[in-house]
Formats: sequence, C-alpha cells, structure tokens
Amino acid sequence: MAHDYKAGRKPRQFYKRAWNGVLLVSVVAMASQASAGTKNGRFAIEGIGGAPCRQFVAESKAKSTVFHRMVGYTEGYLTASNVYEPNTFDLSPWHDTASLLIALDRHCQKNPNDLLATSIQKIAAALYPTRLSSESPRITITDGKQSMRVYVAVLQQAQNKLKARGLYGGPADGKYSPEVKAALMKYQQSAKLNPTGLPDPLTLWGLFKS
Repeated sequence: MAHDYKAGRKPRQFYKRAWNGVLLVSVVAMASQASAGTKNGRFAIEGIGGAPCRQFVAESKAKSTVFHRMVGYTEGYLTASNVYEPNTFDLSPWHDTASLLIALDRHCQKNPNDLLATSIQKIAAALYPTRLSSESPRITITDGKQSMRVYVAVLQQAQNKLKARGLYGGPADGKYSPEVKAALMKYQQSAKLNPTGLPDPLTLWGLFKS
C-alpha cells in the first residue's frame, strides 16, 4: 500500500493532550481497512508520526521529552483505532503500554527507515485478530506485591487455551482461581517464562499465538 507522508511540527499543547490520551491522532490507517485514507489508500501523517524509526530507538534509549511525545502518539493512535475500527472495543486488550513499546522498539531496530506512524500501523494490524470486539468488565488480580487488571473476556480466552493444552480442567468463567494460577504456572514453566501464575502480556502473547 502506498502512502503520502507529511511531517510537521505541532505546538507543545498538542503533545500534552496526546500524552494525556485526549487527542485522537489524525492518522488512523489500520491495515485491515482497505478504505483507509484516500481511495488509493494514501494519507498524510502529522507531527511526530513522521519521525523515522531510528529516531524512536535513539529517543527511547535517552528517555527524552521527544520519546514521551512518541509514547503519547502511540497511545493516541491505538485509542483512535478503538473508536473508528468496526467491531472493536480494545485493540490491545492484554498488552500494556510497556509491552507495546517493546514491540515497537524491536520493529524499529529492524526497520530504521520506517516512519513511526506506519510502524504503529503494522503493530495495530498484527493486534487486530486478538482484539476485544465488545465491552468486557475488568477484574483486579493481586498476588503478593504484584497486581494487574485484566478483562474477564481475556481470562476466559486464556482458560480455553490452557484447557486445549491439557493444563486446566475447570470452567471458562473468567475467574482467577487457584486452578487457573496453577495452570498458568505450568504453561510458563513449559515456555521458559517466569512462573508467576499471572496472566501477564508476555504469557498471554505466547498462549494466544499458539
């Protein structure tokens, strides 16, 4: 798909709003939408989205102000995708910002000349098959000093995946029971992950992609 790119500077208030998740980034071009942009699939990229991947990698290492603007752009892009992508409540229901930034950093290291906006677009397209298509309540899982929020629907999917692997024999009820924790620990051990028993992003990524 061809694209027109237009990079420009925006005032500081623009980035402040993006960082707070208020601004919906002007370019929302999911790879799954053939009608995105013009009829030829072309679109303009505004602001920091026009920065090359090599700059993202450098700013990430420096943890600079520009990096925080890039984080805000990424979060704004994904929020806009949730708003405009059909049948989508949450495009990244089991990823936190940190894990998405790791994925973006890895992509950018391999593709230093890609633009930030198109790199996020590619990640968004990869996330699309595992999106949450309808609203789901969240529960808080606490284990010792560790605590996390997870959608009930995501936990149900994890239970079904664990059951398919023969690691869990209980119901797919979206509840974090001792049996679910034990099953997650067994999976984590088999996948050479830290056996916390928590449905963290790295665990769910491996569980869902199989």
